Amino acid sequence: MRNTESLARLIGTNIRRERLRRDLSQEKLSERIAKTTQYLSLLESGTRCGSISTYSAIASELGIPIGELFTETKEGADDSINEQGALNLICGCSRYELYVLEATLRAMREASALCGVAALRP
Repeated sequence: MRNTESLARLIGTNIRRERLRRDLSQEKLSERIAKTTQYLSLLESGTRCGSISTYSAIASELGIPIGELFTETKEGADDSINEQGALNLICGCSRYELYVLEATLRAMREASALCGVAALRP
């Protein structure tokens, strides 16, 4: 089971990896998502948890699905975030963030169904 701290580290590692893969500086990415460089640094180090809307903005700027921020790479031990980890992550979401999350999940499921892929199912 993944706790909130290890989930924050996983997300931070994924943000950093994808940012570097695109040759973006922290300064450039933070500017694009309207956050400070210090805040982005805290997210990348796993010291701080972001909001769903922040993670959505980061994923959008990196050109990846938001789910990739919560997923272990092939080198990791798990394939993805577990149910308890997801519940821990969303427990502090605002109503708006929950709305965005629900809309995102619905869109991902619809896209998966159109492509004939069970992307969100184990």
